[in-house]
Amino acid sequence: MEQRVLCPRCGGNMTYFIEVEGGNSKRVHYYYKCVVCGYKLDDLVLVVRRKDRRIEIEALEPQRQLVYPINVVRK
Repeated sequence: MEQRVLCPRCGGNMTYFIEVEGGNSKRVHYYYKCVVCGYKLDDLVLVVRRKDRRIEIEALEPQRQLVYPINVVRK
């Protein structure tokens, strides 16, 4: 079953992206982006760091306030 997320702004299809930012700690951003208008909807942010001889992974809450409901269409 295919699921599509529709843009709350224009109703277009949204594509899921993953980006990684470098530095001392890595940030992994998971988000949806509308292919029509470019609207971006954050899903999850992970921060990965080395600490001593361990690796710490912290999940951050997305900094967003949903004004519109997210529409998921199932085919």
